[in-house]
Amino acid sequence: MRRSVRNAFFAILALFLPVGQALAGAPPFLHASGLKGWEAYLDKVRDDPGRDYVFALSPDGGWGWGRGGSAYEAEQFALSYCNKRARTPCRIYARDTRVVFESQPDDAALAEKYAAAGSTTLALRTARPPSDGVKRSTNVGQPIPDLDLIDAAGNKLTLEGMRGKAVLFQQFGTWCPYCQGEISRVNAAYQKVKDDPGIVVFLIPIREDASVTRDWLRAKKIDIPVYDANAYHGITFADGQSLRPYTPSTFIIDRNGVIAFRKDGTYDGWDGVPAALKQLARGE
Repeated sequence: MRRSVRNAFFAILALFLPVGQALAGAPPFLHASGLKGWEAYLDKVRDDPGRDYVFALSPDGGWGWGRGGSAYEAEQFALSYCNKRARTPCRIYARDTRVVFESQPDDAALAEKYAAAGSTTLALRTARPPSDGVKRSTNVGQPIPDLDLIDAAGNKLTLEGMRGKAVLFQQFGTWCPYCQGEISRVNAAYQKVKDDPGIVVFLIPIREDASVTRDWLRAKKIDIPVYDANAYHGITFADGQSLRPYTPSTFIIDRNGVIAFRKDGTYDGWDGVPAALKQLARGE
């Protein structure tokens, strides 16, 4: 009975008041894709009032929403999707049409920090190449381990062989809906730098053959190079270190082989990537 009354209330609300007015304004911190996700959330709340809905967000722009047969189930879905996109912990912003988000003192500082990461300041500048004794890792600010690669023509390449250039690569899968949704933005960035001899951009497919990835991109008229790293279960570097099979997962490497940027999950700052790559290619 309680759920039927609730359903009737939302049905009446949908007739007289757009959901966007019931929830005053857009959530803070969101980038372009997050705002689209918010609009989709509002549409679902309006069109399917019989289920519980929750929207979560993070000060770094991460977001996610979920629906379920209970408020708890919807909350778990929302937080799970949000935390996959975010670098700071997500919190619940809205339940159905009610905003429940309470800002914390450090939210503004975190939002400013990650907004800057979407511009050319994502380029980590290094003074000199790391010595051979420096530990290599997959963390930002550390030299990346070497990686064996094979291009479409069968040529053998390595990350070490790309020293002196700015490198962007992404762990990618055509089966991944997030990769599918982001690839147009990745391609737009690539088109702005592909003729720069000091910049290398490529995709590394996981859980599928490189030929499958190339055919899929070709059908979409996308010419980003695809390099095979024998990474069906995720990338494994020459020293044995491996990446978790997140898709997409993006790395930017400076001219000295040091990781300048890393993002597991989709990234909202692609508009700033070409300028950052050109900055790194100049050694600045």
